[in-house]
Amino acid sequence: MGLGYSLYYTSPRGWHDSLGYWLDTRCMTGGGSGSPITNVIRPPGGRNPPPCMQINFHSPDGAELVFSGSPGTVGAYPVQGGSTATLTGNADGSYTLHDEDGTTQVYSSSGTLESIKDNAGSAWTLVTTVASGVSTTTVTATDGASFTVSHPASPLLRMPAGTVTVTDPAGNVYSFVIAVPNVLSALTNNDFELMSLTLPGSPTTTMSWKYATGVPMRYLLTEEDYNGAPYFYITYDSNGYPIDSHEANGNRDFSIVYTLGAGNGTMTAAVTNPLGYTTIKQFGTQNSGEYLLTSVSGDAVADCGATNSSYAYDSNGDMSQSVDNNGVKHTYSYAANGELQSETEAAGTADARTTDYVW
Repeated sequence: MGLGYSLYYTSPRGWHDSLGYWLDTRCMTGGGSGSPITNVIRPPGGRNPPPCMQINFHSPDGAELVFSGSPGTVGAYPVQGGSTATLTGNADGSYTLHDEDGTTQVYSSSGTLESIKDNAGSAWTLVTTVASGVSTTTVTATDGASFTVSHPASPLLRMPAGTVTVTDPAGNVYSFVIAVPNVLSALTNNDFELMSLTLPGSPTTTMSWKYATGVPMRYLLTEEDYNGAPYFYITYDSNGYPIDSHEANGNRDFSIVYTLGAGNGTMTAAVTNPLGYTTIKQFGTQNSGEYLLTSVSGDAVADCGATNSSYAYDSNGDMSQSVDNNGVKHTYSYAANGELQSETEAAGTADARTTDYVW
């Protein structure tokens, strides 16, 4: 696990940094599929509802897991929704989480990440200090290399906000600005906007971003600039779906036209690339109402025939079958907890090959 720091943007949830793992031990965010994620710590007693009988895990990429049980209890917390992750409360009040990606994460009693280790034994430790109104987190790898992240200290925000400086192991300094347009809204949403990022070196390179305004357009990226000059644009329809993206000079122009099914929970997206070729993507809804890709098709062109691939899912939303453009099937089977048990390539043919998994 190489030492590194990055920023994530997920629409419409906003920005996270790669250190943004945390446990909500006071039911601040509700948890569960489709619930809003927040990087805000409510004041003591700010539970919803009391008493809190679950722990919500949040990762930087916007994923969530919910574990049942009263926070502070020593022992295992059952996971909801069939995940393979596990959470254990330790005798000293800390928590150990074994995540689906194979990492082992240790959290303080308040849910702050203290260390993360991959399955090869490479680890990071995190130590945060506050002095003169500045919060500095030092991340140290197993080999002793480290970087720091410094920003104005805030008792409410987990995501660094204001002017943030990141100093890499070689001493190079990166600076970015995170804005919180609406603190009250940030209590229930990730309302954080990355405004600019300045890279080390000479001449200085500064990237900056602009966002849509209004509901549901709030916090959707609309423009990226380099040193003040527009570079890339994205536009959206009234539902907040992206309908066009292109460089400032008109190159790399992609457009999307959406068609909603007549009350059957389906949607079609016609995606036209810069060469004028249109691909049709079909989506269906399942579980919490999220759209799942069910097919991709395209007309024949001079040097390629028409294409059509399809996808099917089980009742948990896990892919159970894919069929490629040549009609070859790939099937998957899962345990009740979501663990992949087997997959078969070229299913139903003499060339079928099955791989079994043991967890």
